[in-house]
Formats: sequence, structure tokens, C-alpha cells
Amino acid sequence: MQLECTEGSSYLDRDTQYDVILMDAIVQHFDRAMLEQHLQNARHMIGENGRLIWGSIPQRKHRRKYDAGKWSPSGRTSLTRFIKSWVGRMLGMDAMGYWYEPSEIAALARKYGFHARFVLSNASPYRFHAVLRKRLVVAEKKRKDQISAKAAAMTRPS
Repeated sequence: MQLECTEGSSYLDRDTQYDVILMDAIVQHFDRAMLEQHLQNARHMIGENGRLIWGSIPQRKHRRKYDAGKWSPSGRTSLTRFIKSWVGRMLGMDAMGYWYEPSEIAALARKYGFHARFVLSNASPYRFHAVLRKRLVVAEKKRKDQISAKAAAMTRPS
């Protein structure tokens, strides 16, 4: 196993095909352009049966509840806490970064030739995980060609 620790959105290793690229609680720090760059590069680095795993992505639909304190240690929400979070965000002091929806991730995945599936986080109910794999266009075409060849062989006169 080889561990690479680098800037994630623009990293590209043209010499290696990886089985797994794992990023946990990182995607939230990528804006959409950074996500697209990362997917474009990952497409070249993931092997045929490899996986791109994005763990712990904050889900936008839960943002207000999170800001209000629903998942704080006390679990109590408050308007004061919500306002503090909102003001902090306006002042550029938001450590949580970007919040995404699974549908956005799925659309980006398709754009760059990946299939995405999603799992809700058990540890943080306001987060989800995305597992992306390459759409195997070559394998699907090969299978269709084999089926076509068999069908053609069956229809040829003996």
C-alpha cells in the first residue's frame, strides 16, 4: 500500500492506477470547480475496478438544523446559535465549507464517467458518503459485441 498526501483537487498521478482513492471530510472543502477538477483527474487514476470514496459529505438540506445546534453535544437548537453560525459564515469564518446534495454528486459523477451510490452516515446524521466507480463503457461494449456475434452466428445458415 502507498499513501499519498497532497492537495486533492488538482493532484494527478499519470503513472499509477489506484484501486481506491479515499477522501474523508475533504469534499466539503472543494467548491464545484475543484470537485470537477478532482473527478477529471481521478478518472485517469482509478483502475478498471477501482473506487473513489468520498466520506462524510455534509448534506445541504440539514444545514439550518446543524447551524441551530441540532447535532451539538446538548442537541438543543437555538436562534442565538443559528445567528452566530450565519454571521460567522458571512464573515468567512465557516469551517464546514460547502454542503452538497447526493443528486449534485450523482450528476457530476455521470458527467465524468462515474456511477455513484450513496450511504447515510451513522456517526453524523447530517452527512452522507459517496462511492463512485467508473462506468465500464469498454466492458459493456465488449459484452454487447459478444452477444451480437453469438446472435449473428445463430442466424447464419449451416
